[in-house]
Amino acid sequence: MGKGYWTVHSVAARGADMTCIAIWYEAFDKVLWAVGDTRTINHLNGSLSEASAKIFPLTVKCFVPGTSGFFDNLRLSRTLGFAFAGNTFSALQTYSALNAALQHMIGLPDLPLPSMADVAMLAQRLGTRYFVETLRPFEMAVFGCCPASNTLQVFHLEWDASRLMFDLRSLPETTSASPLLLGSHKPEIAEAIAELDAKAEHALRRTPSRVLASIIREGRFPDVGGTLQIGTTRGREFGLMSYMQPSGNGPQCAMVFLGLDVETDLGQVGAFKVAPMGTI
Repeated sequence: MGKGYWTVHSVAARGADMTCIAIWYEAFDKVLWAVGDTRTINHLNGSLSEASAKIFPLTVKCFVPGTSGFFDNLRLSRTLGFAFAGNTFSALQTYSALNAALQHMIGLPDLPLPSMADVAMLAQRLGTRYFVETLRPFEMAVFGCCPASNTLQVFHLEWDASRLMFDLRSLPETTSASPLLLGSHKPEIAEAIAELDAKAEHALRRTPSRVLASIIREGRFPDVGGTLQIGTTRGREFGLMSYMQPSGNGPQCAMVFLGLDVETDLGQVGAFKVAPMGTI
């Protein structure tokens, strides 16, 4: 093998993920969930931020020729989900390029719409480029309601050092008991989820969210912390959500979004208040 193989392989092997994200389908409410922590770390200096986003929306828009003759007739507008674990720089470069590219695609009216697999393959190409350029390891997932089939789908992309590209695989089923996990401490977190899910007596489980919240609250792992970040695919659209979190030692609670307090950190934009959809 050439020098490039060994360089990328060795960096990927020793690079550490810096988060935990779980993606799963909740049968009770028919929602595809994505939940992660919000801590970003530097292995030399510890925590860099306790309010880092790692789950994002992907805006997919397809245009066809309108009466003007230009590609200005919107045929599809859909929001998918994107999540990553690992190096923030290379992952965010991949997300930024992917999201920008997907927002203005053109074609003829009779052509089939892009599938979730098509979107994932573009993520694969872009991720491979930024990984090879930076040698900074990460993994990612693309998920949501497929524009072509209108079915919920999850794709996992993980670096394959033998082929020098991201390995792309579609997950046939992700449940509360067996979610797709990205990031660090996967065996321990998977075991904790399976144990808690087996004890659940109610239909609405959301076990991965409960386990991750417990890990953050207890400070079990130094590279998993901050607060929860939550995204859901309901019907055909993905969206980020806020949630209620205890504030201090009293009964007070705060509405948190992407690790930020909705009232104090976000506040208002002009005359309008920031009010993302919430959950508990």
